[in-house]
Amino acid sequence: MKKGFIAVIDSGIGGLSVLKRLVGELPNEDYVYFSDSKNMPYGNRTERDLYKLTLDNILRLKSNFNLKAVVLGCNTLSMTIRGRLEQELKIKVFGVFPPLILSKDKKTLLLSTERTANEYKKYNLNAQVKILPTLAKRIEDSAPDFSRVNVKSLLPYKKGEFDNVILGCTHYDFVKNEIFDHLKPRRIFCGQDFTVNFIKNYYQNRKSLDKTYRNQVLFFGDDLKINEKVWSLVVKNVKLYDKKV
Repeated sequence: MKKGFIAVIDSGIGGLSVLKRLVGELPNEDYVYFSDSKNMPYGNRTERDLYKLTLDNILRLKSNFNLKAVVLGCNTLSMTIRGRLEQELKIKVFGVFPPLILSKDKKTLLLSTERTANEYKKYNLNAQVKILPTLAKRIEDSAPDFSRVNVKSLLPYKKGEFDNVILGCTHYDFVKNEIFDHLKPRRIFCGQDFTVNFIKNYYQNRKSLDKTYRNQVLFFGDDLKINEKVWSLVVKNVKLYDKKV
């Protein structure tokens, strides 16, 4: 893979959960993280707004860094504008998508923003959808102390009511423990692992992974302090919870 930075962008701290996995799986690459918290939450914005905001943010990054790839660390951006951005920018753009659980004999619940939910419903999958318009903002505002987020009040379901729970927003990764403990599903899924595995395989198959050990992680934009704080205090040194059977 040619030298340059892999940019991870999101509306706030949610994409840090993607960045953590990237650093773990592709340790020889350099990364720059950009958050656009002044315009969050993204889940309630129009596609036109999302495209303009994100294009401007990526162009801003490109004017300061040599980018070789962009990772949309946001389900909403990924499901609505990833293809358009890649075509416009002439650079590889990866996205994070809610996993598609195809089992018809098990009850599945998708937790997501409104825009992600609307895109997900187009696939007519056997899943109940719960739109959480305020959860991402609550998580963002509580950082770095996510214990202050009360997920129980937002999820009016019984324990064990669902076999699978899908987290359709990267912010939700920070309260995954609380969601699991409240709902007690058999499995809880998020799209970050799928994305990082895809990126790794994409470049391995092209024999273009960087072999030079650098592993810089830089932060750029208007929210340097909070992103660096969450990265150093929470994400970098804590294994993100992932319940599997």
